[in-house]
Amino acid sequence: LEAAGVDIRYLTAPAEMPFELTLMEEGLPYTHPFSYLSPEVEETTESAYRQVRAAWREKVLTSPLLNHFTLPIQDKSLRMQVENFYLFREMFAQEKPDFVLALHELNSWGKMLGYLSHEYKIPCVTLQEGLYYAPAGIYRFHTEYSTACLVWGDATQEILVRSGGSTDKIFVVGNTHLAAAIAQATHPEVVCKTKEE
Repeated sequence: LEAAGVDIRYLTAPAEMPFELTLMEEGLPYTHPFSYLSPEVEETTESAYRQVRAAWREKVLTSPLLNHFTLPIQDKSLRMQVENFYLFREMFAQEKPDFVLALHELNSWGKMLGYLSHEYKIPCVTLQEGLYYAPAGIYRFHTEYSTACLVWGDATQEILVRSGGSTDKIFVVGNTHLAAAIAQATHPEVVCKTKEE
């Protein structure tokens, strides 16, 4: 794509050292969210953080679950999420991307990038590798803001659709042969023959 004149920007964070090291080793252009920090963004972030923190404090005081996590860790995570959101918003305003590609919407960056893509009317494609460990209902959020969610196989598509994902946004792009291969390998005659061998 770069040979065709497409400007590709990779986004990473200071805390994501393995990704940053790979980008550096490959000589790929990348940026940090804090590259977009300005006094105006800092002021907006601080105001939003104080509002969210006040609401969060009330939740912590009344939730037996949230009481199990130390307040400094919760506060650090909360501040990071608020900062990233406003820094990403500034990145969108400055860079005016034509297209966004994110891993998926169930991590904080993917959800924020998806939301901002939706807000700025920019196509956002997410990927879904098919690793599922949570209760099924949460997977519907993989297609909340994505323009398209590219999935790895029919089984992945089935899980996302069954959990309430948008069927018109989910496209199978990999391992399309697996369902037939599994059906063939688990056919009773094949299993019996394999056991005999």
